[in-house]
Amino acid sequence: MAKNRPRRLPPEVLAEDLRILEAIKAIPNYNPSNPDYSVAALEAKYAEMVAAQQEEAQALAAVQSARADSALAQWEYENALLSAEDQVDAQYGKDSNEWQALGKKKKSEFSKRATKKKAGN
Repeated sequence: MAKNRPRRLPPEVLAEDLRILEAIKAIPNYNPSNPDYSVAALEAKYAEMVAAQQEEAQALAAVQSARADSALAQWEYENALLSAEDQVDAQYGKDSNEWQALGKKKKSEFSKRATKKKAGN
C-alpha cells in the first residue's frame, strides 16, 4: 500500500502506473481473486483519477481568472482614487481643509528649509 497519501505522486510514478495497467490489460487470463483489482475496477479508478485531474485543472483556471479579475478591479479602484485626489487638488488646492481630510499634509504645514550661511572668508 502506498504511503504519504496527502502528497501528490510524481509524473514518473503515474506514467509507470499507466504502463502497468496496460500490461495487466494485455494479460489474457488475468482474473484476480479480489474483484477490486479486476481490469474493469482498475480502469474505473483510472477514469476517476483523470476526471479528478480535469476538474482540478478547470478549478485552477477559474481561480487564476478570478485572481486576475480581482487584481484588475483593485488597480481600477486605485487609479480612480488617485484621480479623485487630483480633482480635490484642482478644485480646492493643496492648502485646503479638503486636501487635509484626505490624510494629506497641507502645503503651508511643511517646514521651510533653513538656508545655511556661508562661512566668511
